[in-house]
Amino acid sequence: SQGMYHVPMQGLNDPTALFLATLAHMMPIVWFAFGAAFGSFLNVVVYRLPRGLSVSRPSSRCPSCETPIKPWHNVPVVSWFWLRGRCAACGAPFSIHYALVELLMGLLAAALWLRLYGLSLIGNAEPMALLVPYLFLFYLCFTLLAVVLIDAEHFVIPASLVLPGIVLGALSPLAT
Repeated sequence: SQGMYHVPMQGLNDPTALFLATLAHMMPIVWFAFGAAFGSFLNVVVYRLPRGLSVSRPSSRCPSCETPIKPWHNVPVVSWFWLRGRCAACGAPFSIHYALVELLMGLLAAALWLRLYGLSLIGNAEPMALLVPYLFLFYLCFTLLAVVLIDAEHFVIPASLVLPGIVLGALSPLAT
């Protein structure tokens, strides 16, 4: 499509071309990290929203001992394996569900970027022209996964998730 180009491998003797090719290949990793971080927040939404709890306060806590989870113990995907799926304070087990949701959101975020832009470098496109469609679709993926996970556990679909999705769905032609 117009505005997109791919750096051929033989052109990588030029440091600028090498940097741009490296950057293009790093984007799925960047978006994976972004998605995994939102997957961590998705776990909060899925747990708290159906219970009528705030998704912003208090900070994440161990369900067993109520000890706040330290930021370095709350790194998406990595912390679950680092702590062997247990609370750092009391040793109570955490479900693998948390790490799987973070991993799934990370994979969805990277796959979405690859589906939209591949490993191509974006030529003369404005950054917002790239981000708006991506973030729009990312939000819809996030919301859909939240709806599926909440419905699977509680057999309810919160209107607070669905109504903004309906509005954004109606605005979707403007995002592309």
